[in-house]
Amino acid sequence: MSNDAALFQQLDLVFAEILSAMTPARRLRTARGIATTLRRTQSQRIGKQVAPDGTPYQKRHRRVLRSQAGIGFIWQGEERRLPQLAGDAW
Repeated sequence: MSNDAALFQQLDLVFAEILSAMTPARRLRTARGIATTLRRTQSQRIGKQVAPDGTPYQKRHRRVLRSQAGIGFIWQGEERRLPQLAGDAW
């Protein structure tokens, strides 16, 4: 853990040196480029359904469409359903 902290401190020093040598316009252009690249890679990762650690997302539950759910009605005080009435050939 302390080794990681030391590495991050070194990185902070390196980036501080680089940023101090840049003009404000160049900093803005660099920040915009980094943001664009980050947004693109995140969008691609999300499109592939992959978490940041590389594991795939959980499969989504299948939604029941209205036509698949059937027609609901109340008969003799009970709620009942007629399943897939439209697709059946009687």
